[in-house]
Amino acid sequence: MDWPIDYDTLKPYYEMAEFEIGVSGNVAAQEYPIKESMEEYYGKDYVFPMDEIPQSYMDQQIINGLAGTSVQLNFEEIPLMMVPSPQGRNSTPNIAYGKAKLIKANSSESGYKLSLNNIENEDYKALGAVWNPYQGERCEGNASCVPICPVQAKYNALKTLKKALYKVNKNENLQRNPHIQVQAQSVVYRLSVDQANQDKISKVHLRRYISKEKTDFVEEVIDTTESIVILAANAFENPKILLNSKYTVIQDGQKIEKTVANNSDQVGRNLMDHMVMLTWGLFPDPIYSYRGPGSTTNISSFRDGNFRSEFSAWISPLDNWGWSWPTFSPGSDLSEFLSEGLFGEDLKEALAYRLSRQVLFHFEIEQLPNPNNRVTINNEYLDVLGIPRPVINYELTDYEKRAMEQAKLASDQMFERLGIDDFTKYNATDNNTFVYNNVRYSYNGAGHIVGTHRMGHNASDSVTDSYCKAWDHPNLYIVGAGNMTTLGTSNPTLTLSAFTIRSVESILKDLETILK
Repeated sequence: MDWPIDYDTLKPYYEMAEFEIGVSGNVAAQEYPIKESMEEYYGKDYVFPMDEIPQSYMDQQIINGLAGTSVQLNFEEIPLMMVPSPQGRNSTPNIAYGKAKLIKANSSESGYKLSLNNIENEDYKALGAVWNPYQGERCEGNASCVPICPVQAKYNALKTLKKALYKVNKNENLQRNPHIQVQAQSVVYRLSVDQANQDKISKVHLRRYISKEKTDFVEEVIDTTESIVILAANAFENPKILLNSKYTVIQDGQKIEKTVANNSDQVGRNLMDHMVMLTWGLFPDPIYSYRGPGSTTNISSFRDGNFRSEFSAWISPLDNWGWSWPTFSPGSDLSEFLSEGLFGEDLKEALAYRLSRQVLFHFEIEQLPNPNNRVTINNEYLDVLGIPRPVINYELTDYEKRAMEQAKLASDQMFERLGIDDFTKYNATDNNTFVYNNVRYSYNGAGHIVGTHRMGHNASDSVTDSYCKAWDHPNLYIVGAGNMTTLGTSNPTLTLSAFTIRSVESILKDLETILK
C-alpha cells in the first residue's frame, strides 16, 4: 500500500527533525543507489547541524580493501559504496549550518504551518546531557551507546522533554513551563468513547503504581471530552492500548462491540522490523575494534536496485564493537581462554590478538508489511498491573529469507577479498533461525519496530491519515513508528520524528476549534 505522503512533502519536516535530534554528518559524502543527485535529494547547499563523526581506523582498513570492487548477487554485479553514517550523536557544530533554530508554528486562514526559523542572536550548539549541559556535547567514543549513551551525547527524547518543560525567561534563567504536567509511574491501558458522541475519546484510564514491585496501584481516570488525546507509546504499546479499548454501538437495533480506532481492522497488523543477520571474523591485521560509537560507516549499495523484485533490500553498517553481539565478546573470549588454561602474559597476548582483529558486519534487511505479522492481546497474559501484555505473531516470507541468502553471499565475497577468517556460525539453538535451500541462517531483531497502526489515504485500509489523526475519532492522534506504511532500509527514528512534527499542524488546528 502506498504512503499517503510523499518525500517532497515530508522533506522540510525531515530538516526540522534533524535539527531537533542534532544530526552529525556530511551531505557531500553521502552516496546512495538512486537516480537523484545528493543536491536533488537533500536540497542545494543543505548541511547537517554538526560535522560528521570521523570514520574509525577499522572502517578505513575495510574501505581500503574494498575500494573500487563489486559483489555478484543473483543476476547483477553491485559496486560497493562505503558511506560515512549520519547519526543523532553530537560532534562539532557545523559552521555552515548557521544560527540556532526554532520550530515555529505560523497561523493562517487555512490552518497552521510549521517552519524552521533562525534565532539570530544565538549560535547553534550541541545539546548535552539533561542533567548537565556541559557534559555530552561531544561523542566520547565510549563504545557503549546501547541502551543509552553514558554521557548523553546521543539524542534521547528527554532532551526534547526538557526543552519543553523549561524555558529561558527575560533574566536568562530557566523557568518551569506551567502548562505541562509530567506524571510518572503511570501506565495508560485503556480509552473510553463518549456514549453521547460515539466518535470522541472521552476518558483515558491509567494505573499509577505506588510500590517498587508495581503490585500496588491507584486507578485514575482523566476526562478528555474537551481535549486532544495523543497516543505516543511505540508500535507495540499503542496497538495494545487500542485493542484493550472496547466500546458498544447500536446498529440496526443490535449491540455491536467495537475497538477504538479499528474500523479498518488494521490496528496491530503489518508489524515490521529489520531482521539483522550478522557475520563475523578475524581481520589479518589489528584494526582495533571497541572504539567509538556503534558504527561510523555503512555499505549503502544494497539499499535499492533491480534485485528488489526478487528479494529484500538491506543496509550494512560496519560495527565498531567487535563480536559483542553474536558471541558476547570480550567476556566470551576471556572465558574461552581461561578454560584453555591461559593465564598472565599468555592470556593477555591471546586477548590482544583476538580482540584487536574482530570484525562484525550487519545486514539489516527490509521487511514487507504482512497483515498476519501482528500485535494482539489475550487476557490470559497479564502484567503485574493486571494489564494485558502484547502477544506477538511474527514470521518471515521467502522474499526476506532469500535476502539473507544473498547477504551471506555478499559477506563471503567481501570477507575473501579482505582476507578475513570467517568465524560466522548459525546454530539450530539460536533464538531466530531457519533453513533455506538446505542452508541455516539466523537473525536478530533490530528493535526498529514499525507498522501496527499505519497511515493511509482512507479509513477502509488504514488507522490514521497522513497527520497521524485517527480516522474513527476526531480528538485522537496516534503517533510513532506504528504509522509507517512500509519500512525501507533506514532506521525509522528520523521518519517517525518528521511526520510526528508535521502532525502538530493538525493538532493545533483541532485545538483551536475546541477552544472556540
